[in-house]
Amino acid sequence: MRKTGLLIAFILVSALTFAQERTLTGQVSANGSVIPGASLVVKGTNRGTTSDANGNYRLALPTNAARLVVSAVGFLTQEVEIGSASTLNITLAEDSRQLNEVIVTALGISQEKKTLTYSAQQVKSDEIIRAREPNLVNALNGKVAGVQVISQGGTPGAASSINIRGKSSFQGSSQPLFVVDGIPINNTFNTLSSSSSVDNSNRAVDINPDDIESISVLKGPAATALYGIQAGSGVVLITTKKGSRSDTRKTTVTVNSSASVDQVNRFFPLQDQFAQGTNGTYSDVPGQTFMFGPRISDLRYSTSLTDARYPQGRIVPTTDPTAGTVVPNVFDNQRNFYQTGRTFDNHVSISSGNRNGNMYFSAGRLSQTGVIPNNTFERTTVKLSGESALSDKLRMSASATYVNSGGNRVGRGDNFTGVTQGLYRTPPHFDIFNGQSDPLNPVAYQFPNGSQRNFRNRDQIDGMNPSDLGLGPDGPLWTVNKNPYRDRVDRFIGYGQLNYQILPWLSAMFRGGADVFTDRRVAAFDIGSFGGDGRFGRIYEETFVNKTFNTDFLLTATKQLRDINLTALVGHNFFNNDVTRSYLDGNTFNQPGFFNISNATVIANPVQNRTRRRTFAAFTNVKADYKGWAILEGSLRNEWASPLPTETNSFLFGSVSGALVLSDALKLNSNALSFAKIRGSFAQAGNIPPAYSTETFFVRAGAADGFGNGISFPIRGSNIGGSTLSNQIGNANLRPELNTTVEVGAELAFLQNRVSLDVTYYNSRNRNQLVSVPRASSSGFTSELINAGELQNRGIEAILTVTPVKKSKFQWEASFNFTRNRNIVISTIGDDQPILLPGFGTIFQPRLVPGQQFGVFYGSGWLRDAQGRVIIEPQNQIGPNGQPVLNAQGQPVANPNAGFPVRRDNLLLGNPNPNFLLGIRNTLTYGNLSLSFLWDIRSGGDVWNGTEAVLTNIGMTTRTLERGQQRTFEGVVATGRDSQTGLYTASAEAPANTQAVTLTQANWFQANGRATGAAGVHEPFVEDASWVRLRDLNLSYKLPANWFGGSKFLKGATLTAFGRNLLLFTNYSGIDPETSLYGLSPAQGLDYFGNPNTRSMGITLNATF
Repeated sequence: MRKTGLLIAFILVSALTFAQERTLTGQVSANGSVIPGASLVVKGTNRGTTSDANGNYRLALPTNAARLVVSAVGFLTQEVEIGSASTLNITLAEDSRQLNEVIVTALGISQEKKTLTYSAQQVKSDEIIRAREPNLVNALNGKVAGVQVISQGGTPGAASSINIRGKSSFQGSSQPLFVVDGIPINNTFNTLSSSSSVDNSNRAVDINPDDIESISVLKGPAATALYGIQAGSGVVLITTKKGSRSDTRKTTVTVNSSASVDQVNRFFPLQDQFAQGTNGTYSDVPGQTFMFGPRISDLRYSTSLTDARYPQGRIVPTTDPTAGTVVPNVFDNQRNFYQTGRTFDNHVSISSGNRNGNMYFSAGRLSQTGVIPNNTFERTTVKLSGESALSDKLRMSASATYVNSGGNRVGRGDNFTGVTQGLYRTPPHFDIFNGQSDPLNPVAYQFPNGSQRNFRNRDQIDGMNPSDLGLGPDGPLWTVNKNPYRDRVDRFIGYGQLNYQILPWLSAMFRGGADVFTDRRVAAFDIGSFGGDGRFGRIYEETFVNKTFNTDFLLTATKQLRDINLTALVGHNFFNNDVTRSYLDGNTFNQPGFFNISNATVIANPVQNRTRRRTFAAFTNVKADYKGWAILEGSLRNEWASPLPTETNSFLFGSVSGALVLSDALKLNSNALSFAKIRGSFAQAGNIPPAYSTETFFVRAGAADGFGNGISFPIRGSNIGGSTLSNQIGNANLRPELNTTVEVGAELAFLQNRVSLDVTYYNSRNRNQLVSVPRASSSGFTSELINAGELQNRGIEAILTVTPVKKSKFQWEASFNFTRNRNIVISTIGDDQPILLPGFGTIFQPRLVPGQQFGVFYGSGWLRDAQGRVIIEPQNQIGPNGQPVLNAQGQPVANPNAGFPVRRDNLLLGNPNPNFLLGIRNTLTYGNLSLSFLWDIRSGGDVWNGTEAVLTNIGMTTRTLERGQQRTFEGVVATGRDSQTGLYTASAEAPANTQAVTLTQANWFQANGRATGAAGVHEPFVEDASWVRLRDLNLSYKLPANWFGGSKFLKGATLTAFGRNLLLFTNYSGIDPETSLYGLSPAQGLDYFGNPNTRSMGITLNATF
């Protein structure tokens, strides 16, 4: 009996214990969608768990459990009464406060912005597609603090460069890493010579903006630490759209369709009064390019002399006996040449899903014709993604995107097939259309015998061969019809991902992805072309095959330790990039107009090379969050990189950062101050050398004497081959560049979050710069890559958002993105020798000079005294000894240059870096109507207007209308010479210049060292690049639901009118200060015959079914 009683007592105690330790299950959701990763903690204890990938949770409750505290990123924290139920489903409400928004960070991890310990900024989908910008890089212009975007030109598909917090490398790339759904993608700008080619694309143009959910810009190394060496210049993190997740399967079809027109936003200021010739005399001999002839009004069409270039008759002076009475026509070739471009952009997406999975499918087609005839760009994208719960713990997701892009490009920049070279140099009395209206009509650009119709080509008059005309640009219509450049890209971007919930607090993720594309290019110059050395026909074929594979493995642990929410992850990354380039050069065509390599009689310089780069990395990140107001975070990443020798290819970088939410810590509850947070970080990142820099490799042998084409192997079609060592000697002692950054910031919100301010100060030091330095030719090599020099970026970023008006029917929101960066060169090589960036040899050169900002301009300018006054040539010559020069009679010798400024070479002339950038967005909403516009402001920074310089030299700019006029140059007259340099000097009492001089072709525009071409005086053409630009404007109207008559098919529709680059206010004399001769290279601020930018206007219809 006693044993029976003990048994009953044991069962009762066990039952009581079981009842006290009961298990609670349920699901966390919001708006019909499950919430994975939600934190559930029994109030007053450290007992807690997190919801799995399906939003489900299981929690063992202690005896005294009464309330459950539930929180998730982007949602309001909620306390829930537990009660006696064993199942409890919890619905959270979204947190509408902007400072609590969810932002996607490194490796695709979503975090609450409130808890971030570093600077990052997110741009939402509607902001990206608002103005229907085809290139997503341009879509970031003015929208993110710390980011500078420069467009290469207004042609369809043209590249744009993007820098985050300035240039980070002397000679390497300063472009950020682009990541799409966790997979690094290629954003290169492959070209043989970016200054003398075409407007190629940066490969981010392949991403369809309509497929983007958001873009996060990670700015400093604390934010990018988990990406390692690839992210030394920041990260542009793109999250694409996914299928919807809801309790019931729901399918949504969205259609976006837009059409727009594009026009040149500014025309170049060309003179239209003077004709071909020199010193006021008309001359149209072959090769004559100067426009310093007589006034066109003083010329006539001949009544008897014919000229194939001029149907009305040969142009002659009025003194010619055959001169008639008709004055030659003046043609506005610039306005006649440019046409109205058109863009059609259509996109359809299908989104579906339920709590167990989702699917997203989209297809898009972009078709553009540019303002330049025969200039096109097309992009077709197809995307399919999906996600599925394979079990309660295992979830799978995958995505695949195919892109086909490319088009017909046009020449630009420093080459004779550049469209603007031929257009701007054409005299105003020559009609490039030859009376035709169709730019594709051969009558406009070629003579009946097939030779090029060009103002310099008198082939139809005197039988001269075009090859005897000397150097000069092709005519613009000949270029767009007979010098084609076509490219075609086929690209695949995809990934597969598995997420497994091992334990309630421990999860694993594996992701593998690829970015593979083939870029095929064909450039040709038909028989009779002056540019590209194509007078007898020439063709280039080039193919890039780029394969990138990336895998990530993550283990993430989340634990609630009393008041501390601890998140830790460890991971591994594998990255492999393989690039193959093939190149063929064919010349001397058999037949004109047949642009195929088989049409070339000589195949020269075949090239095929392969570049491979591979990295392995192990990393960890730990984040501790104390009561949501004190956050401490640290990261470490060790990387092994193939470009470095095995003995030194391992390196470790890390970061530590923290944040303090003062408003929560001090329990501030004020309407005036809604939120206050301070943060700071210290981090290091790196950048590795290019592949094969540590070894000396072999290349195909060849030799040349500088006069002929030289020889190359195999010789004359034989089977005799040969190889030689490359010109660059390998350096086994190379180390990664090292970026050390300190960042502090504050985030404040006022008036119940109606006003918020985010301010960041950063100071980055980039040491161990990778620099190519010359080597003595006697060594057998010409260059070597070494570590030398240091670069600093320091600056302030500020983001201000204001809601001045917030009514039930009307709301006005304004945002300001401010950037001020100082990109200072601390040291260079050796004894701080300047490093030359791409430019015009030693004539005009952007340089890296210690103590100066990145890429400052050096060239020729005006000699000045210690007070900064321009020194003017004296009336009489002064000898090297500082004494007057006397003739044989003892009289002073007159100075033929008297009254003109004195030239001096190798002067610091300008700085291409802006003082600050400011983007101002205003959005006004009234009911269903919304108006939004973005002002883009740049203050300071310089541009060298090389186009103006060259055209002034030949007499085509409006400033050459001064010819024959008098000018008194401001300055002081030279009073002596420096005995060491021989330069003129001026005493403190030097008289002001009062001598007026008459400006002529001989004494000012071309002669006496004051020539204004690329080899002339550069200072007058270095101009302020400040601007105020209406970057975009759109007016949207959401059609009322009652318009659809209760349709179950059409859910909603929005009609939008938009514009881009509508207004530009600037003192710059060129077409647009936003230009880049050298594409994505470090050298910026050079405007040299770039293609014009455009303004666009269009409409968009968005419909949801």
